Amino acid sequence: KAIDIFNSEDPVSTILENRDFFPFIEKEMMGVVHPKVHCEGDVWDHTALVINNLRPGHDWVDVMIALFHDAGKKRALDKNEGKNMAGHELYSLDALNEWIRNEAGGVIPNIVPLHWVIENHMNALALGQMNSRFRIMQIVSHQGFPRLHPLADADCKATIGEDGKPVHDFMREVLLSPKVSRWVGQCAPAPIANENDFYEADVPLNFTRAAVEFGLKLQVNGNITDH
Repeated sequence: KAIDIFNSEDPVSTILENRDFFPFIEKEMMGVVHPKVHCEGDVWDHTALVINNLRPGHDWVDVMIALFHDAGKKRALDKNEGKNMAGHELYSLDALNEWIRNEAGGVIPNIVPLHWVIENHMNALALGQMNSRFRIMQIVSHQGFPRLHPLADADCKATIGEDGKPVHDFMREVLLSPKVSRWVGQCAPAPIANENDFYEADVPLNFTRAAVEFGLKLQVNGNITDH
């Protein structure tokens, strides 16, 4: 049922026609106003715009991600005493998991990339301000980035300022910036020090993974490409 709804020609209308299947929309999105920016309306208004702004050729997974990416904003706003919605990504994951458990029968395919994209959608918007090449590489080279990229673009287009125009342009301001575009379509580089190197050096096993990641971080941030 969920996949049929998300695959419909007009998913926003179809979702609203089946709103009993999505109880969180009325309870936690409609009437929940953002403290800053977002002149387009409440959390549901914004979410509906995000869904409508998805790229041509999107599939049901993109729609589902868009529907849930801000579903935790009311919980975050309550937690933060009405000051802001910081941390809403994790509350959105809670809302997704509750919906899957209570309404969707407990099973939705492709759940791992769904979780990762929702958890990192704010990081995508902040990529242009990140100084760590390693952190940028981690996000842009992740297998979930092809899902994160269209969400971030649609999210920016749906965030409207007082002049009635989008506040940010994800493609121009973030994706095309040299430090981000460097990793688009690329895999993470092979680490110059791997687990076998640390094993041979008698590094305790519980430190090996952290040591490899730390070495890769130094490698990427230092732009080291070989031994």
